[in-house]
Amino acid sequence: MKLVSGIVAAAAIVLIPATIHAQDAERPYISGIYYQCQIPGQDRADAIVRTVVGPVYDRHMAAGHITGWGWLGHYSGGAWRRASYFVVPTLDAVFDMQEAILADLRKDHQKEMTEL
Repeated sequence: MKLVSGIVAAAAIVLIPATIHAQDAERPYISGIYYQCQIPGQDRADAIVRTVVGPVYDRHMAAGHITGWGWLGHYSGGAWRRASYFVVPTLDAVFDMQEAILADLRKDHQKEMTEL
């Protein structure tokens, strides 16, 4: 029994650090922005995301810059009503993509971004 316990302990010592490292290497990063919309204006915010913001996120996803994005609605509690987010594989990519996405939106859709 001591031999089996020793083998299990040795295997754990060898495998657990490798597993932890593998999980860290695959951990995605999420960048989010909260919006405090007036209730009558939240439908307009949804429309701007659907027609303006979403296509920009989709282009960056197709190019492989981000791995996912979303738009969330919040209906009770707290001041925020909507939130947008995107997912990237590295922390550096969070900051790079924040700048790139905002630059794209400001360049081509300044009016809608001001409204949003």
